[in-house]
Amino acid sequence: MQNIIANNKRTMAIAGGILAGMLTAVAIRVNASLGEYVGVLESAFIVHVVGTIFGLLLISRSLNKIFINRLKATPKHLLTGGLLGVGIVVISNIIVSKLGTTLSVGLFITSMLTFSCIADHFGFFSLPKFRFSKQRLIGLLCTIIGLILLIQG
Repeated sequence: MQNIIANNKRTMAIAGGILAGMLTAVAIRVNASLGEYVGVLESAFIVHVVGTIFGLLLISRSLNKIFINRLKATPKHLLTGGLLGVGIVVISNIIVSKLGTTLSVGLFITSMLTFSCIADHFGFFSLPKFRFSKQRLIGLLCTIIGLILLIQG
């Protein structure tokens, strides 16, 4: 029974990852289109304001003393996600209009997988370590080959 539950959780996590990837591709295209109308930096601002408002609506019930204490105890470097997000939106807004969504996402995925393999292997950001394996190397090489084909095509 525990194996079934573990497999279901893994399957749901994989489905969530696929959905997040699809949403990311859509968001990249929508953000770049917004950037064409209002400007690259302005669109990054709009994207993050809208995200902040939506996020506040989602967590409004849990904004209490426990949350504030947890936030105070959080290492400050872990609060840089918003800064990183602005950089991601600005860069993607610039390159999507020049390279197209497909090549841009290919570049994002390849660089994300490469860095993720390194981060997993060494356990960056105090996360559990996942050893770099032959299977991961093959997957990464396939992704790089795919990127090369996207660049050429």
